[in-house]
This record gives sequence, C-alpha cells and structure tokens, in this order.
Amino acid sequence: MRGKDFFREMEALAKPIAQATYESTCENYSNLNDDQQFRLLGQFWFIEAPVIANFSRSWWNAIPRDPSGKYRDVEMFLARQLYDESRHGKLYADACIRKGFVQSEQELWTHPYCRPVPGWLNFEMWLEHLGNFNFTTLYAGEQMASECLTFPQLLKAAIKVIEDPIVRWVFEAQWDEESFHGMTGRYVVTKYCQSQLQQDEAAWAAQTTWRLLSTAADDLVKFIKEGEVTPRPEIKSDLASLKPRLLNG
Repeated sequence: MRGKDFFREMEALAKPIAQATYESTCENYSNLNDDQQFRLLGQFWFIEAPVIANFSRSWWNAIPRDPSGKYRDVEMFLARQLYDESRHGKLYADACIRKGFVQSEQELWTHPYCRPVPGWLNFEMWLEHLGNFNFTTLYAGEQMASECLTFPQLLKAAIKVIEDPIVRWVFEAQWDEESFHGMTGRYVVTKYCQSQLQQDEAAWAAQTTWRLLSTAADDLVKFIKEGEVTPRPEIKSDLASLKPRLLNG
C-alpha cells in the first residue's frame, strides 16, 4: 500500500492507545506532592539527558549515506530532534533546581530518583536498538508510534492536571517541538516507507513501541506513587553569594 495509507492504518490502531494514555495520565499525574514531582522530573530527565549520546550514535547509523543528498531531509530532521531532546533534558534539570530538589544538574547523575525503573530503562534501550534497522523502521517506532500518535496525549494530560507552575511549564515548553518530531515521523513514513517489507517491519516496530511504552508507564507510575523515599539534603548556601567578591581584593 502507499505510505500515506500505511500511516492512516497505524493511526487508526493508535487511537484507543492514545485515549488510554490521556486518561491514565490525567488520573496518575494529578495531585502530586513535591517528592513525587521530583521522581517524575528525574525519570524524564534520564531519558532525555544521559542517553542522548547513544541515540545520536545509533540513530544516525540508520540513515543511508548518499553523496547526492537523497536523505538530506531525514538528516536535518534528526539533527533538529537531537538538539531538541538535549534541550528538554535541560528543562527537567532546571525545574529540579528551581524547585530546590538539587543545587546543580551534576547531582542528578547519581541521584536515586534519576536511576530508571526497569520498564523505563527497557523502553530506552528499545529506542536505541531501533537504530540497527532501516530508518523507516526507526521513524515508525519512535517518531511515528510514540511522538506522533501517543506521546502528545501524555503531554496534553500533564499540562492539564499538573498544578505546580514550574513542573507544568516543563511540559508546556516541549509542546511545539514534540509536535514537530511527530510531524517528521508522519512525513518520513509517508514518503519513504513504501515497500511491503518496510511496512511489515515498521508495523512491528510501532506495535512493540506501544507495548513497551505501556509497561514503562506502569513502572513509572508505581515508582512515582509508591517508591522508597530518599531524604533530601539541606540546601547549602554558597559563601560567594553571601559576600560578593571585590575586584580590588
């Protein structure tokens, strides 16, 4: 079938999954206390920040090298997304600092709340693994199945139910960029995923993404709501901020 028809078929399959994502997010992310918000930010920081280098290595390898520039559009889409995802990691880190959870982003690298729960880590490894396939499979599994067809519903619900302005703003600030990533998934799959073999593999990737993302979401909610609490250290005042340094000594 044509790439456009294939996308519409995947879109129809995703509708009930997207609706379930929205409803469960509204239910689970409302009325979070500060500790639970820290857990949420920490887990999302992990998937955006520490793993971005792995994404860039494996995902770039999925795009065929063509000196004529045949796949320049895909390369530009991916370059933009990698920049955006790195920025999103910074948004989560800045929110943790503004909330007083940590004093610097460096602390997040070793904090227990930023160590991924099993389902979340498994989903991240799946995204990296997609770089071993044709780029149409990569875009079907990540940018189409996740960022185009399901993840927008998580963002929409989080923006609706999270009352804390600092935490809510992190999700609001991603809306346009994540929507762009979803549009690139639709574009690439529609344009380049034309053969039956490509579409079969792309459908497998999309359905695997939905399955693993569901497990990841369940593990994430359980950790946010029921995980062991880690005592937060006192915020220490920096002497440099208390007594400005004079240039004349």
